[in-house]
Amino acid sequence: MKKYFTNKSMLYIFAVISLGLIISCSDDDGTKPNDDPLGPETPGFYGETTSAVFVINPIINVGSSTTVTPGTDRNGIRIMINGVDTVHTDSSGLAVMRNLPVGINNILVGNNNDTVYLDVVNEKDMYDLVLSYKPETTEYICPAVRYPYDSTSFTFVDSSNFAVTDFNIDSHVYIFAEGEYDFPDPNPYQITAEGALFFGAWDETTGSQTIFEDSIEVRGGNTRMRGIDVTEHIKVMANGFSAAFCSFGSADITGNGISLIRNIFTAGQATVPSSNAILVDNKNIP
Repeated sequence: MKKYFTNKSMLYIFAVISLGLIISCSDDDGTKPNDDPLGPETPGFYGETTSAVFVINPIINVGSSTTVTPGTDRNGIRIMINGVDTVHTDSSGLAVMRNLPVGINNILVGNNNDTVYLDVVNEKDMYDLVLSYKPETTEYICPAVRYPYDSTSFTFVDSSNFAVTDFNIDSHVYIFAEGEYDFPDPNPYQITAEGALFFGAWDETTGSQTIFEDSIEVRGGNTRMRGIDVTEHIKVMANGFSAAFCSFGSADITGNGISLIRNIFTAGQATVPSSNAILVDNKNIP
């Protein structure tokens, strides 16, 4: 049995994890990357190699609109793509695979002969795949998420340019160095850009090293966050919001097409949609 499932529209999103982002800037304005290593690792080597982050058999949170029931095994599951180094999941069901070829990739998971496909569009893209694996079948729990790499549409943010960076550019990628960031007043800081991605530095032991010390209010549709620690409150008032591997003090999230994967809600307080939402592997919510 073979299945194909990917999400080129990028309306859903999903997962940051701990095996390596090597991106920095060659120009003072922070707009062009080179191969210099950047601080704590964030998975996937986004922007350096073509990679995929796998989450196998996640916990399904209450209210998720996903319909596939995951399997039970998470640890030590083999993942194979022809011509790529084989990887195995850790005890939390996570694995990162690098150097994927462009084109259709046949993915074999575990010991069954069931195949799922991933269509890699461009070199240096990163993809998140959330899969159910059982002895007899492998299938997508939600569409694969593509993070397209485009060196002309992102800004590398650190303490030197944070204060002068415009965080409301539509369809822009903001890659943050580790550090604490205090947004200008008013608090909460409003994000109004459509389709912006906020990509944080991540450490596999302590989590996000990119800390927003304010409350955040998201008003722009299809805003995405990955590996960001919002210490206070996040309020989302737009459709298509997604967050992966983030930490939030508390959250009030509304809108359609919401995706929340492997986030931590540190205060244990979160209002999330009860329909049309992907809610998997989040901690401190049911």
